[in-house]
Amino acid sequence: MSPLGKHINTNFEAALQSLRNNVLMMSSLTERLFNFAMEGLLKRDNDLCNLAIADDEQVDSLEKEIDREGIDLLIRFQPVASDMRQVISAMKLGSNLERIADQSVAIARRAKKLNAEPTVPEISLLEPLFQAALGIFR
Repeated sequence: MSPLGKHINTNFEAALQSLRNNVLMMSSLTERLFNFAMEGLLKRDNDLCNLAIADDEQVDSLEKEIDREGIDLLIRFQPVASDMRQVISAMKLGSNLERIADQSVAIARRAKKLNAEPTVPEISLLEPLFQAALGIFR
């Protein structure tokens, strides 16, 4: 939204709001996926790991949708600098969230392998890092 308030072009405003909503949805889903992966590792719960792995496709789909919407906004509306920064930032954020989701899936897959082995006491040392990483989403 421009610093002066709502845009004159309501189509642009609606498209920008849709982009924002998709970024928020993707962030929430990525946080959930990361949480499932780490809890699956810390609690030795393969069901949580499987949930993390299953949600990855939805995150990938949202990244593609965010990129599509962002490019569409840039082409159709040719936004002013402040709005253009919002669109480009949303697209970059989508890319970063997708990478976090992919790394979470990698954690979940490795956790499933570790869960089949005897307990590793050092796993508990990851808890503070897990909590710090979760703080990024809030």
